[in-house]
Amino acid sequence: MKLLALLFVVAAFPAFLALLSSPRGKKWAFMALGASPLLYASFNLDGSFLSWPLWQGYTRGLILTIVDPLALAICLRCGRGRPIPPLAWVFAVYLICLLPGLLFVGYFTPALFFFFQALRVTLFFYAVYLATLNGQLLRIAAGLAVAVVASGVISGYQALSGAGQAPGLLGHQNFTGLATNLCIPLLLSLALRTKKRLFWAAVAAGAIGAISGGSRATIGFFAFASVLTILSTVLIKPTGRNWMTAGLCVLGLVAAAPFAIQKFNERGVVDFQVDPERVAFERTAELMIEDHPWGVGLNQYVSVANAGGYFDEAGVRWGIGARSTNVHNVYLLVRTEAGLLGLVGLLVWLLGSFLFAASALFRKTIALRDVSVACGISLVAVALHSQYEWVLLTATPQYIVAMMIGVAAAIGAGSKRPKRKHNKRPTVFGLANRASSAGVLIKPDTHEGQSARS
Repeated sequence: MKLLALLFVVAAFPAFLALLSSPRGKKWAFMALGASPLLYASFNLDGSFLSWPLWQGYTRGLILTIVDPLALAICLRCGRGRPIPPLAWVFAVYLICLLPGLLFVGYFTPALFFFFQALRVTLFFYAVYLATLNGQLLRIAAGLAVAVVASGVISGYQALSGAGQAPGLLGHQNFTGLATNLCIPLLLSLALRTKKRLFWAAVAAGAIGAISGGSRATIGFFAFASVLTILSTVLIKPTGRNWMTAGLCVLGLVAAAPFAIQKFNERGVVDFQVDPERVAFERTAELMIEDHPWGVGLNQYVSVANAGGYFDEAGVRWGIGARSTNVHNVYLLVRTEAGLLGLVGLLVWLLGSFLFAASALFRKTIALRDVSVACGISLVAVALHSQYEWVLLTATPQYIVAMMIGVAAAIGAGSKRPKRKHNKRPTVFGLANRASSAGVLIKPDTHEGQSARS
């Protein structure tokens, strides 16, 4: 079965190439680019060259998902003649900083599982960048919106069926909540810009999913990201219609607050008190850092914590739910596994991308400033959320982070004015004004795959 699954994923590559060659079919490929990061796991659309299903880490094999051949096909179709993405350097720094945790500490094979995932995520970033430059932003976002709506419907159904904390599309409320929260700022900014009902439905479904999951961090950061997105949009485009829409959005958040409070009461958590088990996990990580300042190896926290007696020393309770999970803090987890250098790489990846995306707020020459800032808000929200969860290191959230970075990079690159020679006709993004540039960014380009000419 493992071989059949791998063959299916590999065989999807020529199918995607053919789909991208079809004028009618390529829109579905770009919608799939947006939807597949959230949906592939639910449909088991992946295969592995090497699988360790019982490994106690967050990556358990050299895995290929259906996202990867699609991303590769888009890179081959649309990449000719395109410049290097503005944010490619943050991925390069991140990958370089992971190398010590791969080559010099711990076990090589499980570390390679995570490093291979990071390479796949980098490829996905480049595919989103190219697709956005070719005017496919709305199609990518439409696919993402469909996936978020599906997630919200599933979470809502589970909650109505009696689940105290609805696990949602990804099988756990923390996984589903963090992944869908990542999508909301981009979808909300496009809803405010285009008034498309699908995007509004996705934002509403995201709220339903967050409340149904019952996670305090998920609900809090959903509200945080939504309010920041609304405020940034109003600051960039302070029209009467935007003010009215912003007011309605805030009223919607206020109306949802009683449902969130009721969910907290059902769980028996009425404030943000510290969970003693989380404290024990953090103590475990601190003990491991003292003994292994260069890290214990990528993807190896749980195995070393068990084998080295660190869970016992930190007072983590017995039970598979406690002894097989990671410290609920991405930064502590990366510091423990990849050392200080790995932590620096992660911070550069997140904060460098955030600063680039958010800088559009102060650069009036950039098209789709509100969308770029929304991508930055998504990144800062997940960066803050990751102080309380470790799931950012799994494939689905990393794909979506890469999507936000890819969109922001394309908006920055697509808004630059090229050097003109002899007043030749401008290229796809060599446009004379911001309005036309924004139009090309969100409308399909008729010259996809052709090289840019100055």
